[in-house]
This record gives sequence, structure tokens and C-alpha cells, in this order.
Amino acid sequence: GSASQRSHLERLVQRVNETVNVGSLVGDHVIYHDRVEASWPLGLHFEAGSKVPMHCTSIGKLMLALIPRHQAEMLLSKSDLYRYTSQSITNVPDLLTELETIKSQDFSIDNQQFMDGVCCIAVPLRSSDGRVFGGMAISAPEARLTLDQLKKLLPELRRTAEVYVSDLEFFKHGE
Repeated sequence: GSASQRSHLERLVQRVNETVNVGSLVGDHVIYHDRVEASWPLGLHFEAGSKVPMHCTSIGKLMLALIPRHQAEMLLSKSDLYRYTSQSITNVPDLLTELETIKSQDFSIDNQQFMDGVCCIAVPLRSSDGRVFGGMAISAPEARLTLDQLKKLLPELRRTAEVYVSDLEFFKHGE
């Protein structure tokens, strides 16, 4: 992303002191486009450009929930739904049920489904014409932030996603 986009992420990270990721669904994986790490010594280090699975990450599940259901079913049925932790959901019907919930609430949660002890919450990145092209997520060790505490950050996460997108659109049109 641009420097000004990154500054929105950095401000959010400074306020919540947890890591923020921006990613989108590419094929059957989530690719992180932008990531700002919290200043804790024991951060989880994924570079921008990292690929993570779609079925057990907050951005992945969000993207799946917001595409047409038959598309999500097709992607999931062709994908290896690997069990990363005891919390990972690895069968398609259960995942589809969770996707319905995500779609209705317009945010997604990863409760230690990809990494033990790590919780994430993600909101969509929507262009002004309503197209969802990615997600923005806060991830935190559960020892520091419970899911309930993460949910309290939703308004702030949504606001950051909005300004991030408006910057993006400004640059697209300005070229």
C-alpha cells in the first residue's frame, strides 16, 4: 500500500498495540498485502506477501462469507481443509454454517483456529461501489486480548478500514 494507507494501519496499531493485517483471497489462499506489527517482542512474523489458509483465518473466512455461496462451496470442496489447531473447522457443512453467521454480522473471528493462543477479528474492505476486495484484521494473543475485548475494537477497525479504502480510491483515480 501507499505510505498514507500504511499510516492508517500504523495509527491503529499504536492505539491497540496489536498487529494489523490487510489481505485478500487469491485462489484458495489469503495473501497479506500489508501488515504492521505490534511492538511486542514476541510478535508473529508474517511478511507482506505471506500466504495463509482461507478456512481458518479471519480474513479468509470473511472473504468466503462475502462471495456467492456456490463459489465458497466450490473453493472449500476443492481445498485441503487442514487441521492447524484443535479449534480448526475442517468440514464443509460446519464451515458454511459459520460463513452464514459471518455474512450476517459483517465481521469474522478466528478463535485460535489457525494458531493456538491467537485470536483475530476481521472486517471487509469495500470499494465505494460496494465491492468487497479484501479484509483488515487485528490479531492478538488471547492472553492479552480475549475475543470480547477484540470485539470492542470493531468500531475502530471499521473506521480504519474505511479511511484505508478511501485513500486507495483516491490514489486509483489520481493516476
